[in-house]
Amino acid sequence: MKVHRLRLVLVLLSLLLIAEKHAGTLLRAAAIPDEDVKVTHFEQMHYSPLVRIAAPTGGLVVIRVSLSTSGTVISATPLSERKGLIDECIKNAMKWEFDPGRASEAIIVYRFEISGLCYDCQSSSAFHPPNLMVITSGQPIVMP
Repeated sequence: MKVHRLRLVLVLLSLLLIAEKHAGTLLRAAAIPDEDVKVTHFEQMHYSPLVRIAAPTGGLVVIRVSLSTSGTVISATPLSERKGLIDECIKNAMKWEFDPGRASEAIIVYRFEISGLCYDCQSSSAFHPPNLMVITSGQPIVMP
């Protein structure tokens, strides 16, 4: 679990540095401690045909969500620029729910992965607390 959290922190730091370089400004957002954020409902996500076109080799999207006092998501803002994936991730994030009163904001990290080859590719998603959603599909093989 410690290795997973360290890897997640490194990914987030890398994304923030990339965003700073591309935006030309320093992102100054307050840190959100993991212990202050508890997901009570997450929405499954699929590697849809639209997502497959936008990210044929996978990708990573980081979304910052603002929460109501009841724990529902009231707004979602992308912190990374993976074109073609952001709209799908924002739509998904708007369906999540968090433990009320613990935090007013949260971060959701979406990681899209291609794993193996398949004829009739099915996708799956898995939530890894505190805030990582991994969406996996295979690389389609075209039959001769």
